[in-house]
Amino acid sequence: MTVDGRVLLAPMAGITDVVFRRLCRRFGAAVVYSEFLSSDGLLFNTMSQEHKLGLAEDEHPVAYQLFGARVQTFRAAARMLAAYKPDLIDLNFGCPVRKVVGKNGGASVLRDLDLLGDIVRETVEAVPLPVTIKMRAGWDAQALVYLEAADRSIEAGAAAITLHARTRQDGAWGPKYAGPAKWEYIRDLKQHESRVPIIGNGDVVSPESARAMLDETGCDAIMVGRAAVGRPWIFAEINHYLETGKLLPEPPPADVLAVAWHHIGEKIRVTPEPAPVVVRSMRKVMAAYIKGWPGSHELRNRLMQIEGPDEIRTLFAKFLATHPESTRCDGDGWLDRYLPLDRDWLPKTQALVA
Repeated sequence: MTVDGRVLLAPMAGITDVVFRRLCRRFGAAVVYSEFLSSDGLLFNTMSQEHKLGLAEDEHPVAYQLFGARVQTFRAAARMLAAYKPDLIDLNFGCPVRKVVGKNGGASVLRDLDLLGDIVRETVEAVPLPVTIKMRAGWDAQALVYLEAADRSIEAGAAAITLHARTRQDGAWGPKYAGPAKWEYIRDLKQHESRVPIIGNGDVVSPESARAMLDETGCDAIMVGRAAVGRPWIFAEINHYLETGKLLPEPPPADVLAVAWHHIGEKIRVTPEPAPVVVRSMRKVMAAYIKGWPGSHELRNRLMQIEGPDEIRTLFAKFLATHPESTRCDGDGWLDRYLPLDRDWLPKTQALVA
């Protein structure tokens, strides 16, 4: 499976829904991944996951990510997902959160490589799609199993390996991480394994760090996660930098708020729940769009209290009115204006990802 570009959107619970995936594809993400899906939940309908399954035509190539710990559920769950016509299915052996590893899923599978191999094999045999895996380096620094886990996965039929260069013990994400990602794990895996593409993940937060990971590890592609939240145009920035060596200018506040407004408007449009419920669930995402802005403290605090879309529009308008130096744009115009302007950044380089 060859794609345009070398930068992929990582799966993130509560973040990578169909709206965000489409937005990131529009800004140049080469492949986008769904939120985590439970194999048990899909098979026995014990979890409300239907809202995570809708795919849009303009988000391909797109992957579903599946997690679980019981081998016998993966065949049926994978077949259910294949019916929605994704481009690939990814298996999660990296999630560190307690409620997942507590049921022996996610990173916990790295403590039983026989189980890991059986899960991969069962999924590969179930569907005519590429099956890939995303994993951490091991349970902790004393149990680094990424080389053996990769071997087991490939022998079972995995078509690509994404390695988040941390262990489960290193924590969940962002400020909770115990330390920086150890890119040498990715480099070691790439040097060890030439049968399938190796995708690097961990601490890619800018065009410069994307270039550095590719150069230092030799990986085939990179995956961006939290750095895309509130900044979906990071894919455009990275693509442009990888192609030209030049940085795109920072988008002005009015353009950023236009993207944020588009994001929540689409979320309200496609979600069956009432708009106030959707808005409350999106407070942190809306606040992420303005993170680090000078003079935005009050706006951020207000965003964390909003109850409806009209409040968001009013807050954005008031903020821009007090910052007359901000470049104006018309509605969602930046989404179309920014992209044609930067057609030069659309990736000319292709990457094998499965």
